[in-house]
Amino acid sequence: MPARAMHKRFDSLMAAAAEERGQMLLLAKELQELSERQRLLERELETIKNNGVQDSIEILERLNKLDTAVRIEGRKTSAQNIARNIPNASIKKQLWELAGAQTAEYVARKMVKTEAFSSEKELLAHAVGLAGEGLYLEFGVFSGNTINQIAELRPNHTIYGFDSFEGLPETWRTGFAQGMFAKPELPPVRENVSLVVGWFNDTLPSFVSEHKENCAFIHVDYDLYSSSRTVFQGLHDRIVPGRCCCLTNTSITRAGRSTNSKPFRSLSPCTGYSTNTSGMWKHTSRPRCGSSQRDDPEAGADKKKQYKRGVVRCRKYPLLFRSTTCEKYLCECLDSVVSQTLRDIEIICVNDGSTDGSLAIMEEYAKNDDRVRVISKANAGYGHSMNVGFDAATGEYLGIVESDDYAEPEMFETLYNTAVQNNADVVKSNFYFYYSKPEVRNEFFEITPAEHCNQVKGYLAYRKIFYRKPSIWSAIYKKDFIRKNGIRFTETPGASYQDAAFNFKVWACSERSVFLHEAYLHYRQDNEASSVNSKGKVFCVCDEYEEMERFLDRHPDKKAELECLKNRIKYDSYMWNYDRLAVDFRPMFLERMAAEFRLAKEKDKLDKSLFEPWKWDTLHQIIADPAQYHLFRVKRDEERKRAQEMDEIQRLQAQLDGIRNSRSYKIGRGITYIPRMGHRGLRALKKYGVRRTVGHIAKKISKRK
Repeated sequence: MPARAMHKRFDSLMAAAAEERGQMLLLAKELQELSERQRLLERELETIKNNGVQDSIEILERLNKLDTAVRIEGRKTSAQNIARNIPNASIKKQLWELAGAQTAEYVARKMVKTEAFSSEKELLAHAVGLAGEGLYLEFGVFSGNTINQIAELRPNHTIYGFDSFEGLPETWRTGFAQGMFAKPELPPVRENVSLVVGWFNDTLPSFVSEHKENCAFIHVDYDLYSSSRTVFQGLHDRIVPGRCCCLTNTSITRAGRSTNSKPFRSLSPCTGYSTNTSGMWKHTSRPRCGSSQRDDPEAGADKKKQYKRGVVRCRKYPLLFRSTTCEKYLCECLDSVVSQTLRDIEIICVNDGSTDGSLAIMEEYAKNDDRVRVISKANAGYGHSMNVGFDAATGEYLGIVESDDYAEPEMFETLYNTAVQNNADVVKSNFYFYYSKPEVRNEFFEITPAEHCNQVKGYLAYRKIFYRKPSIWSAIYKKDFIRKNGIRFTETPGASYQDAAFNFKVWACSERSVFLHEAYLHYRQDNEASSVNSKGKVFCVCDEYEEMERFLDRHPDKKAELECLKNRIKYDSYMWNYDRLAVDFRPMFLERMAAEFRLAKEKDKLDKSLFEPWKWDTLHQIIADPAQYHLFRVKRDEERKRAQEMDEIQRLQAQLDGIRNSRSYKIGRGITYIPRMGHRGLRALKKYGVRRTVGHIAKKISKRK
């Protein structure tokens, strides 16, 4: 081909590329990034083949992002679609979907046993059905729809509706300014409805002074914090146990939780309002000191003194917390406790030398709720903190809640009532494994099967309890039983499995235990600071079994029955500890394990009937030669790891092949062919000059011909 013709062809190619470049710039940029990511993944895959899987989870996440990125329709990228084609309505739709996802997350985490209603009308009918005799009030009438529904459900009662009908008293949020929702005329209402027109803080005091009855039912259109606060402050003396408050327009999205839940975060500790599992708010005890008392110090002081004489001196139920550095989860934990349906409780928070904001949080709760008491001390470990809390407790039964967990509202009322009915030393329930990452989920964990529940048992009748996960926080313990038997926690540093010895001593001494099949406690599994994620504690579990041995030496009558059983559960604990230790620490731990079990064997304190055959064989391999067993385990673990790596490589390779063969990827590569060729030509011109570049292009064209 003549040089002039080649130049002309090259110029036409460059012109076409320039025309396409303006239209496809964003697409070319995204696909260039896509190609770079793909090359990175291919290099990572090659590294995996040579060195093993380094971080398969991260690679899978990148693959998922890559697969999403190549889903391109036509000549427009997802970024172009967002910029050019998505109307405001679609953005609103996405916001609603986000709110729905956040609500679903909250329900899964906080409302496992909540009763669901298909409509607001159904919820309202259920709430009215819970109410008895007294005042029926609605705050926020607006169009009159809900107050007419209430009036229809209670035709023989007068329903009082409060509203200024002048719209919002203040700006609510963006797009909802002061005065919005104002109505020039009063809405049509049924005959048994009486409207109280005016702002709540103007009309409510006079209404309360004229009507001496207690509230039976309160319906609040729950938009503004200030309005809701005014309602509860004005009515707190008229809300008695068994009355029902139904709230609508509440939101549990991230935005809503910061505003709509504010009245209850501030008022619940000082007024006694708490939730039940039907999704409605009920008052379960007399208010201790309503917020309005803060405006009248003398009246507040008199009311508080009266309450203390009646209740505070006879707390039934101390709950203990220990906090070191758990600020992230502490509010959720404390909220679940101060909202317990069992109101007559003593909440002891032990600050074990925390270095974050935990102490300030606990002190704030103590300021707002006189049931909360904070004990602050230097860091001395979990066992010491629990012993300090047990010594300070004055109630009849003791409970423990760890500061990164949370409890269902009815947990301690259910356990306490069961304990009183059966005169039990211990009442224990099942629990949930709680995960908040990567998605919220609660997994039911069965400590006790249903056939062993709801009956009084002693340790001789149910020895299997010794083999179960300690989970000391899913139970309550009679204080006199704990002190009579001298049951204490091991005071070793840190949070080092001190629950093991405590749990053993409890079951060894209990003659009246009751187990419940229901689960109430949510045991967090994804706290990075939790002891379940610590690998630096090699011999801590050994300290616990030394404490069990000392306990049995003090109780020779129990030693004869329980020493072999203690050694059986010791085997499981030691093998679990061996598996969780870093590889460098495993040989030294195995040497100690072999020495301790060798001594137990010489004293004839190993009962073969308590072991599964393979566990019995493994134990004797360790006793005979711990170093050889360790080498066997290392080899076996490496083989398993290699098998897992090969499975992972095959899965990653399949995903890469799927991306390369996908229609969307091929379309993307095709429509960017001209821009890519043009880009290469420009780079070649800059690097090699016109002559060499044209010669190279001519060579390629002649080969194709």
